[in-house]
Amino acid sequence: MDAAFNAIRQAAREIPSVLIRIADVLGQLAPVLPSREARDAVVRELDKLAETAGGARLAPCDRQAVLVMIERARIAAIGRPKERTIHVL
Repeated sequence: MDAAFNAIRQAAREIPSVLIRIADVLGQLAPVLPSREARDAVVRELDKLAETAGGARLAPCDRQAVLVMIERARIAAIGRPKERTIHVL
């Protein structure tokens, strides 16, 4: 998972819309993953995303929006797995 998200996260360090979208996709992905280990990997990616947002030069309102989406995704990741469907828009 690192290879898939690290480069995007790093390049989008100061682009709140991309950071929000990454969190959104991870939040949609986590509940449909079949194993706890896979969901834990998503949580690790969300931790990195939060660290990136915390250290980036973002407006306070943008940082807050990113962190809110990360928290929503974290809740989805630690919740109960759902049916294996995902709808990424």
